[in-house]
Amino acid sequence: TFYVENDDRIIVSSVAEGSQSVRRQKLEGGSEFSVATNLKAAKIYEEMNRIIANRADINTLIQKVSKAFIDADLNETYAAFVKAMNAIETPYGNLTAAGTFDEDTLLGIIDHVEAANNAPATIIGTRSALLKVTTAVQSDKQKDDMYNMGYFGKFNGTPMVVMKQRHEVGSTNFILPDNDLYIIAGEEKFIKHVTEGTTDIATKGYWENQDLTQEYAMFQRTGNAVVMAKKAGIYRVA
Repeated sequence: TFYVENDDRIIVSSVAEGSQSVRRQKLEGGSEFSVATNLKAAKIYEEMNRIIANRADINTLIQKVSKAFIDADLNETYAAFVKAMNAIETPYGNLTAAGTFDEDTLLGIIDHVEAANNAPATIIGTRSALLKVTTAVQSDKQKDDMYNMGYFGKFNGTPMVVMKQRHEVGSTNFILPDNDLYIIAGEEKFIKHVTEGTTDIATKGYWENQDLTQEYAMFQRTGNAVVMAKKAGIYRVA
């Protein structure tokens, strides 16, 4: 169970001298939520003849299984992040993707996010998305950034950071949209990952199987969620 502090704002009012007649305000404090988990499993096998002949290494296959579990969790986390950002509304979000990149629109979203969080913002996105960001005035440093990184390091003073793109598990489709810019401010840890219980491993030697194959199975119960208590922004570039 996670506890997320609400971003409550206290209203300060003017009162008459010698009066303490002030309306009380109750802070909600925060809310608790649980991350749903589900059981994930993978099983591999290899033929005895290939193992004996050193044509296959069971330890290498086991490492690939572990990597597959990490990829599955990252797939869930990326998908949850995109879903959460797509739910952002005006004035923090612009999802119309009408026309070309507009400098003033992005600046407006940045200002709203920074004002809501009282913290400097950062623009994050894929390299293709960051490449769509242009500015009327370009410095020599920005030209160097474009040459070395493929995108500007800053947009009118706001840092830009690239997000590593990923394929959906089992396909060549990208998880992150290549035309979405995400504006994040503050140090909120909005990605929640849960591993429930222990990881269970089951193995079988090739003398235990009728077809003379060696087996390895891994079971793990995990869950991933994205919960944002603070305001974030999104700008979709056509």
